[in-house]
Amino acid sequence: MLRWRAPQPAAPWSGTRDASKVGNACPQKRGFSLEGGGNPGTLDEDCLNLHVSTPRAEPGARLPVMVWLHGGALIFGAGWLPLYDGAALIKKLGVGGVLVRSLYRDVKGDAELGRQVVRDAVFIAFARRIAVLHATKGPVWHHYFSRVPDGLRDKQPDVPHGGEVPPVFGIADLCACTGATPTDGDRAAEQAVAARWVGLASVGRPDVRGLPAWPADAKFKSVLLELGDKQVVRSDFMYHRLNTFIAAGNLLER
Repeated sequence: MLRWRAPQPAAPWSGTRDASKVGNACPQKRGFSLEGGGNPGTLDEDCLNLHVSTPRAEPGARLPVMVWLHGGALIFGAGWLPLYDGAALIKKLGVGGVLVRSLYRDVKGDAELGRQVVRDAVFIAFARRIAVLHATKGPVWHHYFSRVPDGLRDKQPDVPHGGEVPPVFGIADLCACTGATPTDGDRAAEQAVAARWVGLASVGRPDVRGLPAWPADAKFKSVLLELGDKQVVRSDFMYHRLNTFIAAGNLLER
């Protein structure tokens, strides 16, 4: 398939090339994107596109750059869905049974246990492992997003996969993709989360005046920032759980 082949030079063109329209989305079942973020538009194997959002600026202006690789498990999604609308960010820039049970002592019910194990093994432990690998080469800031929108707290116990995306882009009022009408509390939390990414893109660090300092993660000192109703620095967060899954992954690769 075209999208899995090695990159090829772009076909030459004359004059100014029109880049005002979005490209094709990769072949997929539209229903998944429609439920999770919007209409993906035209589907085609020729779908490796870069979607750029920028403020109006003078030619040659030095602007901060933030790169976002959209999710979708390689089966749905596109970088220009409303879920990934960069307009709000641009404004802010200014420019095993026994073992498992012992690791999850406070979890009630097999369904909740299974959900948390899959979450930790597939997503959190993997991210922690990548952070460890990169910690020796440059600063890595690790976060854990735990805030459920106010209007959903009676309906869902935790944050679903991808639930941190709307707050990062600051689009709760622009995209009907959170499942609840935003409250003032949601908006305040969203502003605080988006500010971290703005700082990282603008000055290379996610520290924000008025919010707790966010220490970089380190190989031998696990530390992250929990983004919940409040932003709290956590040391050795899920230490035993994550190290168990990481060790298991290392053994499987041998």
